[in-house]
Amino acid sequence: MKQVIELKEHELLTSDSTVENGVYLKKSSFDLLEHMILSIEENNEEIEPFFKIANKKHIGKVIIAKNYVGLIQLRDGTQIQIYPKIYGHADIDVKRLFFKMLKALMNFPSKSFNEANLQIEKMNIFELFIKMYIDEIDRLVKKGLKSDYYTIENNIYIYKGKMLFNDQVKKNLVH
Repeated sequence: MKQVIELKEHELLTSDSTVENGVYLKKSSFDLLEHMILSIEENNEEIEPFFKIANKKHIGKVIIAKNYVGLIQLRDGTQIQIYPKIYGHADIDVKRLFFKMLKALMNFPSKSFNEANLQIEKMNIFELFIKMYIDEIDRLVKKGLKSDYYTIENNIYIYKGKMLFNDQVKKNLVH
C-alpha cells in the first residue's frame, strides 16, 4: 500500500513515532531515503541543497528537507511531498497556496488552469502537474495551434512570397 507523507521545507523526517516536532516515516522507508541520500553523496552528485542527515538531541537520526519543493517517490512506493514553508497562521491550506503560487508565476506555461476543476485535496504534486499539462494540451487542441507567417525581407535570386517592386527596381535594375 502506498504511503503519502506531507511535510514542509526544513521540517524533520524521523522514524520515531513518539517525536512531536517531526513527521513520522516508517523505519523501512526512512532507511531507503537515507540510503538514497548517502549513495548520491558517494557518487559526488550534489544532494546537499535537498536533504540533510543529522542527529538531534533526544530524537536521534533525522532527515531534514531543505530548499526543495516537490515529490519524491521511494522504491517501496512511499511518496514524500514537500511543500513550501509558510510562516503565519497554522490553518493555511498549504496545497491551495502552493497552487496559487504556481498560477502567479510569470512564464509558467499552464496559466489557464482552473482551480474549480482541480480536486487539489485528492492529488499529489505530480498528479497536479500532469492535470495542468493535460488541461493546457486540451485548450491548445480546442483553440488550435497558432500558425502565422513572419515577414523577412531579403534580396535573393529567386521569387518567393511578395515582391517589393520599388526595392527591386532600385537594387536589381540589371537583373
